Parts: sequence; structure tokens; C-alpha cells
Amino acid sequence: MASGLAEAHKMLRNRGNQNGIILFFSDGLINKGDFFDGTENFKSEVPVHTFTLGGDAYNEGLQAIADNSRSGMFHPVPVPDRPELSVRFSEILDSLLLGTKRN
Repeated sequence: MASGLAEAHKMLRNRGNQNGIILFFSDGLINKGDFFDGTENFKSEVPVHTFTLGGDAYNEGLQAIADNSRSGMFHPVPVPDRPELSVRFSEILDSLLLGTKRN
């Protein structure tokens, strides 16, 4: 996971975008080894907004990633039996983009 964050930062740096943000989606489940190694100590000048889908997630790691970034936020997204994720995602994305335009 930490390598994915490093790669996202590299992409933003290479594009020279001053107003970049990272949207990081995960089910939060540890599928293999220490998947979250390095994430709790991750620091970012770019806002990193983390999203977990479902209730059985390792939220502490994703919360730490968001907290260790400039203006990043953690967004747990509950998944009901019949998910309407597009509506919830649209609401969150709208609020993020409005905040980015103000800054």
C-alpha cells in the first residue's frame, strides 16, 4: 500500500500539478503479509483522501494516511445490502472538489 502512495506522489510530481489530490480506495482488508507496513508513518504535502468500502476494514491505517497529509480526510463508506455507492461517492467527491476550488 505504501508503494502505491509513493507512486501516486511520483505521478503528481512528474505532471507538475500544484493542486493535486490523491483519492485512495481500499476494502481495508489485509490480504497478504503486512500490507499496511509504512502507511502509519507516511507523510504527504498533497491531500490524501482515503476511503474504505465496507465495515471490516483496518480503518486505523487509512485514518493515519489521511491525517498525515495536508488537509486529507478519512471517509468510511458503509456498504448496505443493496449499495448505492455512486450517490455517496458523488456527494463526497463534490465536497472535495468544492474545497479544492476554494483553496
